[in-house]
Amino acid sequence: MARVAGCKFVRWPLMNDWCYRRAGHKSLLAYAEKVKAGYLYLKQTPIQDVHTGEERLSEQVRITPLGLLVWKCLMIRPIPVVFNEPKNLLDECLDEYSFDEICKFQLEHVQDGIQEAGVRNKRVADNLSRVRLAAVISPMWFLVAFGFHWWGPVQTVVGAG
Repeated sequence: MARVAGCKFVRWPLMNDWCYRRAGHKSLLAYAEKVKAGYLYLKQTPIQDVHTGEERLSEQVRITPLGLLVWKCLMIRPIPVVFNEPKNLLDECLDEYSFDEICKFQLEHVQDGIQEAGVRNKRVADNLSRVRLAAVISPMWFLVAFGFHWWGPVQTVVGAG
């Protein structure tokens, strides 16, 4: 899964126009645009009300695999603060260290920041690559299905004659 806290998992789609709540209801509903795009679907389950005995629909918004990929690419993750900016190097709390000690420390640890940024960028790039792959493959499935539909009856006619 996306490894996101439950409150963020609900709050992000609400804030970014993927879902909405009807007044007086707790359940979320998906915007039709996101359903048509294949990111979300609405699962409707008939349930019987315990108190009145009448049947009604329970609605739940579900995210599709494509929607999860797009969501993971769009979700803004916290980016660590850069500490080697000049204003941070000249901060008053660093008065106890000499400028040479600060420079040496920065040079020793700059590779850690580069590697951390590389890992973060690779994760986002991998997610975007999966979305691009899904976009490339989706027309191919249509062509394969069309080919089976078109040439399937032709083979049976040729085989019969």
